[in-house]
Amino acid sequence: MSTSTLSELSEFFAFRWEGDPYELYRRVREAGPVQRHGESVVVCGHADVKETYRNAELFASGDDGVDGRPSPRQQRILDRLSPADQLSLREIFGYERPTPVRSNGDEHRRLRGAVQRTFTARRVAAMREKVQELTDELLDSVDPDEPFDLVEVFAYRLPVLVILDIMGVPREDELPVRGWAAAIGANRGGVLPEAIEPACDAFRQFRAYLDGLIERYEAEPSDNLLSTLLDAQHEGRLTADEVSSNVINVLFAGHETTSNLIGNGTLAMLRQHDQWERLCADPGLAPSAVEELLRFESPVQYGQRRATEDTEIAGMPVAADTTVITMIAAANRDPERFENPDRVDIGRPDNDQLGFGFGPHRCLGAMLAKVEGEVAFSTLATRFPSIELAGPEPRWRPNRRLRGLVALPVRLRGRK
Repeated sequence: MSTSTLSELSEFFAFRWEGDPYELYRRVREAGPVQRHGESVVVCGHADVKETYRNAELFASGDDGVDGRPSPRQQRILDRLSPADQLSLREIFGYERPTPVRSNGDEHRRLRGAVQRTFTARRVAAMREKVQELTDELLDSVDPDEPFDLVEVFAYRLPVLVILDIMGVPREDELPVRGWAAAIGANRGGVLPEAIEPACDAFRQFRAYLDGLIERYEAEPSDNLLSTLLDAQHEGRLTADEVSSNVINVLFAGHETTSNLIGNGTLAMLRQHDQWERLCADPGLAPSAVEELLRFESPVQYGQRRATEDTEIAGMPVAADTTVITMIAAANRDPERFENPDRVDIGRPDNDQLGFGFGPHRCLGAMLAKVEGEVAFSTLATRFPSIELAGPEPRWRPNRRLRGLVALPVRLRGRK
């Protein structure tokens, strides 16, 4: 890999990189499906990313160190921080650790099993009607004679309202919850020191807010995530801290990636307009479109694993405790796996996209996200087939891992 590409990767992971990520991914992938980057290993090929995710015993999730200690990567970040920021970041690590995404082995199975009760196929299927109701309500608010921001009006709010309903959070509390989620999401694992203290404060405030909700649902259990987790606590399968951490995790993971799927996917189809016209002609293609748009504009661009022992990936030696960066978005455009990977094809057959990960840590909310995407895209295509881009070139949020739009100004063709 050339020095310039290594430099760009360094800027990318430091959140200072502003270019088209897919061109960078292509160059890194062409240099080899597995590359060294500092003390980490970067995996870009589809087969190798998938195999890394499959082998959860050898490649642990979460990039946490052994026995709760910081990983080498986390320790390097901590060493660059002030003592006060170190304390706050360690507190954040503590909030994040007892969740399925950060745990492994028996602990992972225990935590995932408790949360998964809320996301069974039966319960998700039953939620489709509610998702459709919310979709229609949000789109009814659009003035067809005026341009509007599809992200703010629809792509962001739909998943937020769905996840609040799942959690048992009253809709009137949407704005403070959104503020806490934004502060938590702005923290990049300590890479941006200025985001650490606001994220820590948001965790504390949300925990205090949850105490009130917990008191309410202890007295009056309901059919929501919080009540489900409280049942698990009463059965001795979760601690009180684990209940709070997993509610926070579901809140954040449950809306931002789905919001990005809807916003990113709509933009991709409007740019490759033949695919938008294809969906409008046949809204029944929405399930296939969701799979393709997860592949083409992956809401989660990369993940991290930690090697639990000395091993290798595609012939490259990987020492124990090495951070392995799994470039999901690069794998999803690997020409070894996908024909014409830089083109959207909403009818693509055998779409083995990795947008939800793979293996034991595959996204818990994948079924729900697909339902939301299917309803969103089919309803948009049915109600607003003449939608088109309006205003300046859409801008992306300054988050390299979670790719999403700041805004998506649109209008109905022939209108102002």
